[in-house]
Amino acid sequence: MVIEHSISKKDKVFIIFFCLFLFRIFCWIYEKNKRYWDCVEKKYTPYFDSKGNRIPKEGNVVYNSKLYKVFWEKGDNDDLRCKGKWYLTEDTLGPVYLNILLEDAVKDESGKIKIYKDRMGEEI
Repeated sequence: MVIEHSISKKDKVFIIFFCLFLFRIFCWIYEKNKRYWDCVEKKYTPYFDSKGNRIPKEGNVVYNSKLYKVFWEKGDNDDLRCKGKWYLTEDTLGPVYLNILLEDAVKDESGKIKIYKDRMGEEI
């Protein structure tokens, strides 16, 4: 007696629809996540502190035992090759007189730049 291991037409149609359904769900999840990640703004600068932690955008850091705020200053013109730079400034309400280039502060090993955290351990 020969036993045939063939799939009926009904089962083939079911398998095809099931595979298409799974593919459609996968595409829907992919598009949903893609739109979500496109909307998420990156929160960090491309620099790291002395402990190896990423420095957050518009965060506070301690450099040479003083508290500074990180900010971005755009370039002079709209040319794509002319990029802006990250700076450190004293977090005061008055005019800003002294800006330190974040790149220079990170390279300065004697200054030991660190991310400022409050007493609860959260970044400010």
